[in-house]
Amino acid sequence: MGKRLLLDLPKSEDVLPDSPLRRSLRQLVGKVGVAKNVMLPSGAVLVDGMTVDALSEGMPIESGQTVRVVAVRGNRVVVRPADDEPRPVKGNDILSQSIESLGLDPYEDPLA
Repeated sequence: MGKRLLLDLPKSEDVLPDSPLRRSLRQLVGKVGVAKNVMLPSGAVLVDGMTVDALSEGMPIESGQTVRVVAVRGNRVVVRPADDEPRPVKGNDILSQSIESLGLDPYEDPLA
C-alpha cells in the first residue's frame, strides 16, 4: 500500500537543469563575439562560429558591434558591448602600484 502512495525517486536527468546545449552555452562566458543584428535588447550573436540567441544588459547594441558574453540565463546568452567595458585607470588605481612607488617600507608594520 505504501509503494502506491509514494512516488519513485526522480532520475538526475529529470531534476537537474543541465543539458548539452546549456553546457556548450556556459563555455561561451568570457568570450568575444559579434552582434549579427541590432539588439533592442535581444538578437543574434556570433561567438566561436556559433550563432546564439542573446540578450544585452539593457543597452542597445548595433549590428556588427563587438560583444562579450557575461552570463547564461536559461537558453539565452547575456552580452555587453566589449568596447564599453570599464578599464582600470593606471596611476589612479592604488592597488596596481608597487609598494616602492607608494613610499612604504615593505618590512615595516604599517599599523605600529
